Amino acid sequence: MSSIYNQLNQYLKEEKAVVLWQRFQKNSIFSQLFTVDQLAQAPPLVARAWQQKRLIWHTEEEKWERAEPFFPPPLLYILGGGHVSQALAALAAIVKLPVVVIDDRQEFANKELFPRAKQVICAPFVEALAN
Repeated sequence: MSSIYNQLNQYLKEEKAVVLWQRFQKNSIFSQLFTVDQLAQAPPLVARAWQQKRLIWHTEEEKWERAEPFFPPPLLYILGGGHVSQALAALAAIVKLPVVVIDDRQEFANKELFPRAKQVICAPFVEALAN
């Protein structure tokens, strides 16, 4: 059986947002993951953490609860494939920020110039962004 953290990593690899909820009571810890479509069945603290997009703690007597949302990184859309965009895409790769490059010129919109981009689109900007 995989740990809750392996499951959390799997959700993030699949680019799914999830909330880790944990209850600490005496000598036990109970952990559970909730996706956005499971929020209705989740403890109230989970929904609050999701809405506020931050870690929330709640304590009562001998019981502690925490809910922490995890979100996949946002996509960085780079419009244009020139030298500045190439440098920006390389920098984004260092911090593991997924990149989508859009340019209407085939010589600039290609995987050779942007090898680590998640996607490279050769199309007019307005059309590509609309899709």
